Amino acid sequence: MWRVRKYAAGYGAVLGCAFLLAQAGGWLGVQIDNYAYDWMFRRRPLPPRAPESVMLVIDEATLGAMGGMHRLRQILAEGLERLVVAQPRAVAIDITLADETDAASDARLEEALRKIPRLVLACELAEGGRRWEDPHPRFRRHAAALGHVHADPDPLDNVTRQIPLAKASGRQRRWALSLELYRLVRGLPQVLESPEDLELGELRIPTGRNPARPMRVRYLPPGAEGVSSIRRISVLELVRRPELAAAFRDKPVLVGVIAQSAARDRLMTPFSYGRTMQGIEVHANAFETLARGEFLRDAPEAAGVGFSLALVAAAGLAFWFRSGWQAYGLAAALLLLAH
Repeated sequence: MWRVRKYAAGYGAVLGCAFLLAQAGGWLGVQIDNYAYDWMFRRRPLPPRAPESVMLVIDEATLGAMGGMHRLRQILAEGLERLVVAQPRAVAIDITLADETDAASDARLEEALRKIPRLVLACELAEGGRRWEDPHPRFRRHAAALGHVHADPDPLDNVTRQIPLAKASGRQRRWALSLELYRLVRGLPQVLESPEDLELGELRIPTGRNPARPMRVRYLPPGAEGVSSIRRISVLELVRRPELAAAFRDKPVLVGVIAQSAARDRLMTPFSYGRTMQGIEVHANAFETLARGEFLRDAPEAAGVGFSLALVAAAGLAFWFRSGWQAYGLAAALLLLAH
């Protein structure tokens, strides 16, 4: 009897260790999961399809030829004036226009914004999330919606695999810039919520119960020399070649700064290979994810516990059908296989 109890205690200890190691492996294995996710993401890219959106960008060449960052609003106004002639379907501007500058520049920009019928302006959290930094009222009144511009880089490796579709400060919640652009493009009045999903017309976005409503971005494979496969035209190109405006006709357009000397948000993605992606490109890829309607779902949290219990059960069967070193060897093999 004593020998049976001794073995029972030993087996129980081994099974307990198996459960604890499986749980610890789940926590410690997050980074391994991320690497595996990125590898599979690159190995199985989305099937080719022409992107819906186009980007109007302010790059280094544009800043150099048109006066630099201190003339940003004049450059932006110039681009919008030429863009609106093409009658884009909707426009989202990834530049926070929170303050007034000189009167002439602001007046010109306001007039350009007024002519855009479906306009999304950027907002962002300020003071550690205690308040929203919104566009100045003279610009905001011309916007059909405000969209936040926050990404969600992974805290372990700083790779942006998902974005929060919702952000809140106090009782004020804002949807993501890409989500608001999609809503306006599809002519939908509002975003509908359920505990597990967001709904826009027939589109159902799986987000889970996280209040930030995270969505995994299905980035399009980069084109030649790592450049985004979503077409981008600079303001300078548009000024020098007005015929390029035809590319924006009836298109969702995202406008922003990509110049390395000026862009504040440069993010890593599963396709980065050490290169960063500007925030406007992340928003454009998020919009394309919504437009495709093909989403990646996270495995439920209970799956980790279920796997751990299955591992314990398998180890228990090893000790039930085998004994001694054979049982211990099978249990060790199970742990190695699990990791």
